[in-house]
Amino acid sequence: MKRLLLAVLLCLPSPAASAEDVAPGKSVAGKNWHPLFPKLENFAEPKLRRYSVPTETDDGLSVSPAGREGLDVKALVRMTNGIDADNAAFLKRAKSGEAITNKQGCIDSFLLARNGKLVFEAYFADSTIDKPHFTMSVTKSIASLGIGKAIELEVIGSDKDLLVDYFPALDRSKLVAGADKIRLCDLLSMRSGIRVDEKKLSRKEKVGRNLPVTSLTLSAPIKPGKAYKYQGTDPNLLSHLIGLKTGKTLEVFLKEKLFAPLGIKNSDFNTDAAGQTRAAAGMRLRSRDLLKIGLMVQAGGQWKGKQIVEKEWIDKSTAIHVNNGRSKYGYFWWSQYHTAGGRKLLVKSARGALGQFIFMVPDIGVVAVFTSYGTRKPSALLDRVVLPACVGRARAK
Repeated sequence: MKRLLLAVLLCLPSPAASAEDVAPGKSVAGKNWHPLFPKLENFAEPKLRRYSVPTETDDGLSVSPAGREGLDVKALVRMTNGIDADNAAFLKRAKSGEAITNKQGCIDSFLLARNGKLVFEAYFADSTIDKPHFTMSVTKSIASLGIGKAIELEVIGSDKDLLVDYFPALDRSKLVAGADKIRLCDLLSMRSGIRVDEKKLSRKEKVGRNLPVTSLTLSAPIKPGKAYKYQGTDPNLLSHLIGLKTGKTLEVFLKEKLFAPLGIKNSDFNTDAAGQTRAAAGMRLRSRDLLKIGLMVQAGGQWKGKQIVEKEWIDKSTAIHVNNGRSKYGYFWWSQYHTAGGRKLLVKSARGALGQFIFMVPDIGVVAVFTSYGTRKPSALLDRVVLPACVGRARAK
């Protein structure tokens, strides 16, 4: 049987990422299947969709009719019916035993907010309004918010601080060259310079029981702040830092300082062998809660009139610190320019492998969320349908 291909555009897993990022698995039918994907029999049947205003619940999201907020509702409905048709084809292929690549999976939720209000909401496959979804590397972006909160609370001094100063137990005589020069901002922008050859690690070292020691003593010589490399080591080191400084895991810190003020009650994270939160991937949240985070970030850190994360940190963390051409990187946040209706729009985003996205388009007051089971389609749909629907020129799928 063919193996499931899991490399996803712009969300390549690092050697230090969790098994969640890369491991294939089996469905109940015995086919090659990612372990995060649901059982085939749990997929909902496609249906003809018509627009209805999202339901207002007690989760803090305000709702509004999409037409009232100036959106092309018909184009969005056509898109969701197209998603259902694509998902039906996906399900048929999967049930027949055909290998499913990262280009052939399915979208399972789409949410759209305009002017701070939820205006469009659709669930597919096995997703529901209350079901948390894996987010893969979107976890990194949420971890960045946690670092900003830690700086605000003076748990951390500054993003310019040296990493080694937060790990006093490290034997500095054993550090590789350059390890003592890594700043927190280097980790946040994936420019730590840490390069560990996993082939040379023992099993104990590979599972990360002492990630700071492994990363800073077994790496090749380090040149921090220079070359960009997308890897799980950098966010995971910051998670260990939070754990050491607060006596709490990053998960607990985020739930107390970020999720509670946002009214996020249903979340989950993965932990590593040392008991620390995996910041590279592993978080699960409801699609509505991902939308709330996007709205809060787009509002400069505010939610319901309260400053949840300092605006200075929001601006700094979502700014462009690394320019890799088409895609630009901040502190675990992405930026990219899109064109719709003759307008050039800056889209800031959190991205996760297998098709997880929070898209924020500040110029037109839009936040969109997609969750998926292995597909690149959300980015294409953003360009072809969602953005045009918000500026008046949506094309048929």
